[in-house]
Amino acid sequence: MKKRNTAIRVLLMSLAVIALSLSAVGINAVRNNSLSSFKTLDELDEYILSNDDLKRMSGDELIEFIIAERNKILGIEPETKYDEFAGLDENQREQMESLREKGRRAVGYFWRQEKIIKGEIDADSPKLTLERALSIIAEHDSFADILSEFEKVQEYPDYAGGSGISIREYWLDENGEEKILIIKEQGEIFLDNAVNGTSEQLFGRISSVEAEGDIASPADN
Repeated sequence: MKKRNTAIRVLLMSLAVIALSLSAVGINAVRNNSLSSFKTLDELDEYILSNDDLKRMSGDELIEFIIAERNKILGIEPETKYDEFAGLDENQREQMESLREKGRRAVGYFWRQEKIIKGEIDADSPKLTLERALSIIAEHDSFADILSEFEKVQEYPDYAGGSGISIREYWLDENGEEKILIIKEQGEIFLDNAVNGTSEQLFGRISSVEAEGDIASPADN
């Protein structure tokens, strides 16, 4: 009895292997046939409706096959994954990945440093100084004009981001402990010092209020 059961199991397994082999042959036949490529969508549709080999494909395989063939007919290039760090060497990629992780924790990104790592600007490119920032603020009444002038001096802020508000930072030291901080929606500019915990408003709703109470520089002019 045991020998008979064993023989039945062996037979069933053999039949399963044969079925899988036939399925694979059918799928390969479909794929090989598609190498000749269809000239029109009508030809493809007719093939899909009439070819029994397609029935041996899984749902995902069939969808993949149809999309690939339609794209060939329509001249659509296969989708390629966008590599933001294309052209960077291994050291640059590691620096960028580390900086991006730091940015995720800070809810933003370190724009100027990224440009330096990518080689798009020099490490010694001009930076906005406190003296120059104060001079620009003194010369302009418009918040938008002030930002534009800041960008002419230093095109990329050291930090850009924020959660719920848009913040830009121009660092006055290497680590950003002292910085010019801009809150775009509020039209305000501050001098922040993380070491001594001080924050002085340089421009905005409080510092720009005229004697009669009008706000001289709205948030987004």
